[in-house]
Amino acid sequence: MSARATDILLVRDAARRHMNAGSYAAELLRLEGLPAATVLAPTGVCAGPPWRHGTRVLVADAPLTAREAGALCERVAEGHLLAAFLPGAALLGALGLEPTWSTRLGGRLRLRLDGWRDLSLRFHGPLLGARPPADAEVIADDDAGAPAIVRLALGRGQALLFLYDLPRSVALARQGDPARLDGSANRVWPGWRAADLFVGHQDLDLARVPHADLQCHLLRHLLAEWPASDQVAPPLPWLWYFPGDADTVIVLTSDDDWSTRDQFEELIACARAADATITFYLVADTRVTPADRERWTGAGHTFSIHPAIEEPAARTWRSTVRRHRRSFEARFGAPPGPSIRLHAVPWVGYARAAEWDLAAGFRWDASFFTCPPCTRHYMTASGLPCPFITEMGRVVPAFQQPAQYSDETTLGAGGMPFTLGLTAPRAAAIVTADVAANARRHHSALCVNMHPVSFAGYSRALWEPVLADAAARGVPRMALEHWAAFWESRRDVRVSPAERMPNGWSWRVSAPPGAVKHRMMLAGRHAGAPLQELAWDGVSAVATRRTVHDVEHLSVPVPVGDHTLMATYDPR
Repeated sequence: MSARATDILLVRDAARRHMNAGSYAAELLRLEGLPAATVLAPTGVCAGPPWRHGTRVLVADAPLTAREAGALCERVAEGHLLAAFLPGAALLGALGLEPTWSTRLGGRLRLRLDGWRDLSLRFHGPLLGARPPADAEVIADDDAGAPAIVRLALGRGQALLFLYDLPRSVALARQGDPARLDGSANRVWPGWRAADLFVGHQDLDLARVPHADLQCHLLRHLLAEWPASDQVAPPLPWLWYFPGDADTVIVLTSDDDWSTRDQFEELIACARAADATITFYLVADTRVTPADRERWTGAGHTFSIHPAIEEPAARTWRSTVRRHRRSFEARFGAPPGPSIRLHAVPWVGYARAAEWDLAAGFRWDASFFTCPPCTRHYMTASGLPCPFITEMGRVVPAFQQPAQYSDETTLGAGGMPFTLGLTAPRAAAIVTADVAANARRHHSALCVNMHPVSFAGYSRALWEPVLADAAARGVPRMALEHWAAFWESRRDVRVSPAERMPNGWSWRVSAPPGAVKHRMMLAGRHAGAPLQELAWDGVSAVATRRTVHDVEHLSVPVPVGDHTLMATYDPR
């Protein structure tokens, strides 16, 4: 695809090596369900054919020369949107911002945008000091009042400057502080866990806010809602985060931990009553028989492995996982599922364990597991899945699915030293409130862990009301691996660049077999004109309305195969 025919253009420097690297910025666009971006090197900014009007141009990990910055601004002024993360001095100067030559590290964002004003979001990494021109709009500042996101007009186009590195901030929020590598900090013995990376790093005052997901939503919002008055630039469709018309999901997992078959049956009976499915992680010497697994798989549950790693984990990890995988296949006559969680959730490196997961045949990891006392709730500031990234900026195509609540880390009745120490009614109130906040405002997911042995012993009083509340709200109760299948198929949906048609726009949308329950979203107004109709291949589609951060959208189901989505706007 050429730069001439694209809706999103990503400028990145492939030689750069840190936690943005451009490729992670592209992953965040995929997380938001946006059309695939065409990648352009910084040297290509000054060359090549003209861009189609209304192109969104993201400068990710790409320091520009003065010549490149000037050429980019000239092109944007022709009628494009420029968004730049942690812009260099040349780009700041070309846009009229005066550097103060001071940098702050981390803080909170205070948003001045309708639909976002009462949200506080934590950012990590550097924030450039810069004075914007008088006619610029400050969309967000930090807790010291320094501008953090600035928007300004540029000819017929617009520039959107993130004075911090949003992709790097999201990576640090999701994966923790790399300075904490291999050092125990969470006062949980023995071993080293992902939770140790978050001690002193997680903002505990925002522990129930998935602000890494919200920063991705903010990026999508700012890209999709521009331009407000240019009818020549195309609107930007995007894929909804959850199956069908669901407002959110609750993702269900269960660690075997040597539970009895009767204890499994109790938890599965509860799931059946709530029309829920669970991903079970089985220990090597599980009491689950092949007949049990076959029967429970028929009810929609999925099964994978729960290896117990001996210390030092870095030396025993790979051999133990390989051995456990072979024993699972021999015992059950089928491979384990695509996800893995290790017993007691040890971790190795920053993304090294994710690389080992992938080499062992597992595309999903559920080991970023919130573990008190020093972390709580949304430890990773996220509930939606995203691939891992190394310290040097290489994306690992294995998905992190964080888990926020588990019975032994939540309830005091479990008697564990690493727990929030809550009663079941108090814990149920917190979890159900978080599900409601996701449905209403955060548009994130919640993942929980329910041990069969704990459910039978003390945590039924927590999980039964949580599942009943989700069922009453119509929130899907999904096994992690069903959620994984939905998310992977969502990433496989392809959207072509927009084409102009009378009173509207069209896109070619390709959804492969298995890509079901996906919905395409379009803002209810574009360039001041209301969205009148959405149609597939010329046949009017039944659309539903959904408000996302104060913006009304219309959404339609995405059919499998290759089809043309047509959006007609009222010209009045």
